[in-house]
Amino acid sequence: MAVQVAVWAVVAVPLWSEIVDLVRHNAVGRTVWAIPAVVALALVMLAVFSPAAGFDWPLVGHHVKVWLLTALAALGVGLPAVFGIGLVQDLVRRTVPRSDDTESIQMALVSRSRIRRFLGSAGAVIGLAVLASGSLRLAVVPAFVPATSFPAISVLLYGAFFSALLIVVYVPAHLSLRRLCTEIREASFPLEGMPPPTSAELETWLNGRKRIDTLTEANVTIGSQLQAAVFILAPLTSAALTTLLPKVG
Repeated sequence: MAVQVAVWAVVAVPLWSEIVDLVRHNAVGRTVWAIPAVVALALVMLAVFSPAAGFDWPLVGHHVKVWLLTALAALGVGLPAVFGIGLVQDLVRRTVPRSDDTESIQMALVSRSRIRRFLGSAGAVIGLAVLASGSLRLAVVPAFVPATSFPAISVLLYGAFFSALLIVVYVPAHLSLRRLCTEIREASFPLEGMPPPTSAELETWLNGRKRIDTLTEANVTIGSQLQAAVFILAPLTSAALTTLLPKVG
């Protein structure tokens, strides 16, 4: 628990600073503000309908601690990180590249870096929370809580829920960014301007398209992005680890 709080403290300040800076210097679409509201509603529903909500925990003040720490994690890191991904997607979606437009290329590169950073923050913090839940189960089952009341599958579902949540937020942002990178390539080296196959200019045209694709990572798929996959699956992986590992002691 202390490790979680330390991670939140380290991540929250720069995360909030970046979010505030993005909101101040960019016109934010109204639909983007719905993202943290929907996520917050999903978290509340998860907490209310959680099988652990009605436990008579043997730990003093456990309910208060859990609710307080959950609120701090959500407000400090989880919600702003998810909101940041949606915010970047909105900025990317409204960007229209032009021929020889270096600003669009810079936008694509910076946006990809931001999405990875926000996704990393959300995945790491949520993964730790799920790991803590699994560790709690190992500590109280069956000594204080019956295994039927706190089954291992509940921890797995907890991790799967958050992994699915990250997928829902990340995939649209990834697709919007990929669309922008493709449009940047077509604006600079359009198919309509392709030289004849027998001309000497064809190689230059092909190399130009390839350079832009390589620079912007236009052809990188979600599956091939190992870093993104690791952060998305962090909650589910944490749940699996605490479920499959044997109890020590």
